[in-house]
This record gives sequence, C-alpha cells and structure tokens, in this order.
Amino acid sequence: MIIYRSHMKCSRVSLPSCHTLEPICVQLTTSGGPIVLLNLHRPGSVRPSASFFDELSSVLEVLVTFSCKVLVGGDINIHVVEDTADVDARRLYQLLTRFDTTQHVNSSLRRAVSSYPTQSVHSQLVA
Repeated sequence: MIIYRSHMKCSRVSLPSCHTLEPICVQLTTSGGPIVLLNLHRPGSVRPSASFFDELSSVLEVLVTFSCKVLVGGDINIHVVEDTADVDARRLYQLLTRFDTTQHVNSSLRRAVSSYPTQSVHSQLVA
C-alpha cells in the first residue's frame, strides 16, 4: 500500500510480471519534482529463489530509466547487510549496490528502504 497527500499527482508505473515478489510502484509529482515509490513484499515462508533476484533486478532496471529520485521500501524478509554469512542477504546487498542505492534503515529488521540515486528523498515526501 502506498499512501500519499492529496495535493500530489499520482500515476501507476508499469512493471514486469513477477511471481516471487509483489511490487506496487507509483510516480508522485511533488513540489520538489517527481519521485518514484516502489513498495515490495516477498513472503518469508520460503527461502528466496534465483527467480526472486532476477525479478527484483528486472524491476530495478525499469526504475533506473526514470530521471528522478526513486525510493524502494517494503518487507522482503531478507536482511540487507554486506558482511554476513547469509548468502541471500549478501546477494541482495550486492544487487542493491549494483544499482547504486543507499540503504536508509540500519537495523536487524528485514525491511529495505533504499533510494536511487544516492540522495535524500525525505524533503520531497514531507513537503
């Protein structure tokens, strides 16, 4: 779910078909310019497959074509850390790094909040 202020214009962003994750993506027009918001959910009942990483990569490839800031958030049930013995966490970190994102949540929660390009998007969202 994405909730936004009524003064912002919102349009849905078309994404590739996904079977291992549930993405919702919109572009908001704010007073500071456009911003793309991607909300992801991946059920945590099973270990992420190679298809999950391929699908996530395909979604991110669509988003980098936008010439505005992108905010990615959601619950994907994988820790986003660089130095870990968890192969899936390391693979996710490497994928997000490849897209030059900045991780904004630094905790043990299994939620990701990253942005591209690596800039703050906070001022656009609270305006």
